[in-house]
Amino acid sequence: MKKGSINTDTVKLYKKGTDDALAATVTYDKTAKKAVLDPSANLLRGKIYKAVVTTGARDLAGNRLDQDRDPSNGNQPKVWFFTVKN
Repeated sequence: MKKGSINTDTVKLYKKGTDDALAATVTYDKTAKKAVLDPSANLLRGKIYKAVVTTGARDLAGNRLDQDRDPSNGNQPKVWFFTVKN
């Protein structure tokens, strides 16, 4: 991934069912090829959250992220849900 494209504009965290991103910092370690999303507040146990990497994230060639290989659908963000264990 292009280091400058992994930031708080392109990596977001939401409580499931909301449209307001939670405050968090985002860092990218180019050597480890790892992004870290660190929420500013503790996540609540038993709650479901949604993480999103937007299409603003780019690979080393400058291509935007696209999770759908069908070009007729346009670029698609990477979205996943997780539950904080009790």
